[in-house]
Amino acid sequence: MQASWHDDDDKLIFIVLDKSREADPRLGKVAAGGAMCGDVGCFISEVEDEDHPGKTIKEAEVSVMTAVPSSRRKGIAREAVTLVEEYCRTALGVDRFIAKIRLSNKASRAMFASLGYTEVKIVECFGEVHCLKAF
Repeated sequence: MQASWHDDDDKLIFIVLDKSREADPRLGKVAAGGAMCGDVGCFISEVEDEDHPGKTIKEAEVSVMTAVPSSRRKGIAREAVTLVEEYCRTALGVDRFIAKIRLSNKASRAMFASLGYTEVKIVECFGEVHCLKAF
């Protein structure tokens, strides 16, 4: 699994650190910026532009996870998504982002809405909502 993330140009994953938590000293300088608390990632693909048939655009499916409960509700996930969006837009030419969120995850839905994502589709069979942000 890790090899495919390393080798595939269409996948990105970044470890997220919480600066308010002390890093495990066994990691040395690697985690000098704080303790690991989650990750943010993207799957990038070319999809047809619904507004311009025959034209493709780059889309990134973004996901963020804060595994450590004490690191939640601090704006860390928001900052991670904002940074990965900026990187994808400027370095990779991504035109739009999609987030697939559990219907029951009200905090995540609210965070993505505050970042300019619009809920565009509910997929009942998977219990998720698809949120879109285009530039």
